Amino acid sequence: MKNYIFFLFILFFSSCAYNDDFILPSQDLSDYESKDFYINDDISAKLKDDYLNNFFSAWSDEKANINMNEFANNLLNEKSYSENYQPYDKEFLKQLINNADFKNLNSVFKNAIIIHSSNVRLLPTKKPRFKNPNLAGEGYPFDYLQNSFIYAYTPVKISHFSKDFGWSFIYNSFIVGFVEDKNIAFISDDDLNALKSSQDYISPKKDKIPLIDKNNDFVEYARIGMLLALSKESANYYTIKAFKKGINNQAKLVEIKVNKEDFFKLGSSFSSKDLKNIANELIGQNYGWGGMNGNRDCSAFLKDVFGSFGIYLKRNSQDQIMQKDYLNRSNFINIGKLNNKEKYKYIKTHAIPFASLLALKGHIVLYLGEFNDKMYILHNLWGIKNYNSGKESRIVVGKVAITTIDAGSNLKSVKNSDVILSKIYGIRNLFIDEISYIEE
Repeated sequence: MKNYIFFLFILFFSSCAYNDDFILPSQDLSDYESKDFYINDDISAKLKDDYLNNFFSAWSDEKANINMNEFANNLLNEKSYSENYQPYDKEFLKQLINNADFKNLNSVFKNAIIIHSSNVRLLPTKKPRFKNPNLAGEGYPFDYLQNSFIYAYTPVKISHFSKDFGWSFIYNSFIVGFVEDKNIAFISDDDLNALKSSQDYISPKKDKIPLIDKNNDFVEYARIGMLLALSKESANYYTIKAFKKGINNQAKLVEIKVNKEDFFKLGSSFSSKDLKNIANELIGQNYGWGGMNGNRDCSAFLKDVFGSFGIYLKRNSQDQIMQKDYLNRSNFINIGKLNNKEKYKYIKTHAIPFASLLALKGHIVLYLGEFNDKMYILHNLWGIKNYNSGKESRIVVGKVAITTIDAGSNLKSVKNSDVILSKIYGIRNLFIDEISYIEE
């Protein structure tokens, strides 16, 4: 039996704005040239199969083993704050927990599909839950009820409904939580089988491509990292399988035509240049804790970049660095006990530009390589811990950015122990022997 576990992502990259002349390097990946590699059709097809197995796993007959009791108890025992930064009344929190109806987990247990991209919440409410907003690294954007953001047309299982029937408690291979009822629908066995039996799937090359139906009605935005089942194709267009909400809370299958040049077909060979092009589309986009405001955090950013090519990454940063690959291999190497000089040398020697992940507590980054004796990484971060007149603060970046691996080390306000390199404990190469290098 699979266990689906929710995670609360705790970052040291947090709030408060104090700049201290922090300057980012070039934010164009074309300025960071490395030896280009490609993944051939055969390997790409295997990656695709692994991705689809995870993508559709929620529609199995296995009930998830979910326990929300510890979360509910902690919620009542820990002081927390609402959107006006005033402490929550415990009775109000009890009402939210009561409406969540965790006693009825898996009482519905029906296959469903997300109709509109949606926040995934740990309680059936849009209200945030902050820890002490007076502390650096707390307050906005760190809403501890925001668990994730899930894209339209993602398969899920409905465990049960909130007592007021305004929310559905869902789970799949990477997340659990509540989505608003208007954004989800049951899916029939016929439509489920039609979706799973699709031979081809595509993913956007650009973010937020509007999907328009044959009546010129807006249906949804296609997001980088979103998987779309292909119905048919012509010389210039793909026709995809999408869904609207029909009667009796049932999903209604519709077909939508999209420009072929805007999408990448999973299972085809791809190169490091393709990865760079997708990542470049997202550089500068705002940071979103747990997908807040439809934005991405560190793990969602990497999940979407690599997912565009059928490389399955889990949703949590610590899971991403530890997870086994499509051949069930563990490629994680612990470098936490090395000093910074040793870490730098190990990463330079063993990491693959644009194909290696580096992890620190609560955060994950993509290795870009060394250029002019400086090592660079790509990541979505809120900020870097620093001290302003002896008081802990943050240099806020708040977006997808290229930085050096020792970003902030030249600033007096940043301690060496808070530099990214100092905190890195692990490396994971996404590929071992699958890479072929492009001849110069």
